Amino acid sequence: MIPNYFILLVALLVAVLVRALWKIGSITTNRRESLAKNLEPLLGVFTILVGAMLVSIQFRVQLVPLGEPLGEDYLYQSTSMLLLVMIISLIIAFLLSAIIGRLPVVKRVLSTERPFGVLLLSAAATCGLAWFFLPQVSQLQLLYFIATAAGLGVLVIIVPNRLRPITREDWVELWQRRELLFIWLRYTIKARYTQTILGILWIVLMPLSLSLVMAFAIGLILRVQGPGVPQVAFLLAGVISFGFFQEDVQKSTGVIASKVQLIGKVYFPREILILLQLGEGIVDFVFKVLVLIVVDLIVGIPPNWMLVYLPIPVLTLILLTLGVMFFVSVWSMLIWDVPQLVGVIIRLLLYTSPVFFSLDRVPEKWRFLIAINPLTLVIEAFRDVVVYRVPPDMVSLFYPIVISLALTYTGYAYFKSKEGVLSDFV
Repeated sequence: MIPNYFILLVALLVAVLVRALWKIGSITTNRRESLAKNLEPLLGVFTILVGAMLVSIQFRVQLVPLGEPLGEDYLYQSTSMLLLVMIISLIIAFLLSAIIGRLPVVKRVLSTERPFGVLLLSAAATCGLAWFFLPQVSQLQLLYFIATAAGLGVLVIIVPNRLRPITREDWVELWQRRELLFIWLRYTIKARYTQTILGILWIVLMPLSLSLVMAFAIGLILRVQGPGVPQVAFLLAGVISFGFFQEDVQKSTGVIASKVQLIGKVYFPREILILLQLGEGIVDFVFKVLVLIVVDLIVGIPPNWMLVYLPIPVLTLILLTLGVMFFVSVWSMLIWDVPQLVGVIIRLLLYTSPVFFSLDRVPEKWRFLIAINPLTLVIEAFRDVVVYRVPPDMVSLFYPIVISLALTYTGYAYFKSKEGVLSDFV
């Protein structure tokens, strides 16, 4: 139950916000643009706080085996109440940064030009208000929240600003060159299968053959008990989802070196090369998923409307892969040992991700070490939709979604910071 004085505090802050918005409507265009420029980093801070809240909820409810078990209603109550407190804290931090942030001593750490300070103040205020007004919210969750907010702030604010801040012009330039990406992608896909006998069938033969061999080895030779569905469908879902990540990350190690002559002669946004490789992987992935649905139908798993949930784990997988590709593509140019190291890490991930096993088969005391890998939860969600025909556990996707978005943003900033010197490392 929310106390009455807490509701009065919310009403007071809403009144202040409405008054501020009323004032905004009467100011000139130049001041309005200046205000929008100041509000932009605050929207970023709010996004980070939401991500930290989602991750803290998943850590408290599912991942970290600490504290007492929580009731079924805790998730929805804590989310709504903590979100409200977080909005209030952000408003307080914004007002403080606007009032006292002009002081020379304070301006270095707390102002609209220093969003990391506003983030830390908002997170601390959220924990303080929640601890005082909402004692039903788990204190462990508040600890996870402030730690995650600080970590995401370093990853999304501090690191990109130290490397090269991503500007609006970067997004505009990339959008203006989208036709180049689409034409290049269409040409690459056509050229890849023009003079082959089996053509596009090569896309599905490798994961299908691997799944058949593993199903034979696990089910017939080792006689391991099945996961409740046919082994072929279970394994194929894991191989396809992990294979998308594996193939694109490994191919990104040579994507810059293979186009270095073109980079030296023609200017275009260099990230198009990464997006081109990702686009090829997406096309292959679509065909593999269609084959998986056909295989499911053959083994007695007919498709149903649960497939509408498929874009959620798929988009998370794409963003996670893209973020890793940005880093790996640059590191491969700077350090020539990176391609071999990536191959070793990918092989380790293959056997520690739930490709050939289910996460519930892992002992509970070791489950956190497997689940801390974002790929684990994405593969499980993908398999739930396409094999088990059930909605994915949305709480289990909070952490992978937040990590994927943060990794993609920071990876893009890192890639743009090294864009001008890529051709010098060949």
